[in-house]
Amino acid sequence: MSKMEEHLRQLQDLSATCLFVGWGKALERGVTTISEASLSRTINPDILQHMFRYIQCNKDCTYDERTCIVCSRHHGEKLAITRHGDSGSPLICDGFVTAVHSRGIGAAGWFSRNYTIARHTAVACVKDFISETQLSYLRSVSPKHYHYINGQPVLTP
Repeated sequence: MSKMEEHLRQLQDLSATCLFVGWGKALERGVTTISEASLSRTINPDILQHMFRYIQCNKDCTYDERTCIVCSRHHGEKLAITRHGDSGSPLICDGFVTAVHSRGIGAAGWFSRNYTIARHTAVACVKDFISETQLSYLRSVSPKHYHYINGQPVLTP
């Protein structure tokens, strides 16, 4: 088992808290219930959105031997859900990009309690598909344009 796979299994065993960031649609200010959110009261954000999510293992996430699917959940006072446009966004655990967002999972009762689940693909399972060319490109741009606001690059110091 590689170090990445070992780290992933430890996170899953501990139900670790991780940071999720994304540019997906955000709920308008004042939206507090899922019924309001389902009325398409969403906006395209001007700033990178974030939330903390907990790694959760359940039957939807452990159906394969390598556990390439990572589920995360949010349960809190404020409505916080993954939305369209978040696919490919990172789930960062212990300072490492652990998984990339795939899709949200919904069920009627969850939203009334502000309990949302999202599925992510573990980087440990796809690391062999990331080519040296892609890694070189990421290394070359990482100290320069790290994120965008209103479509314009924001330079890092």
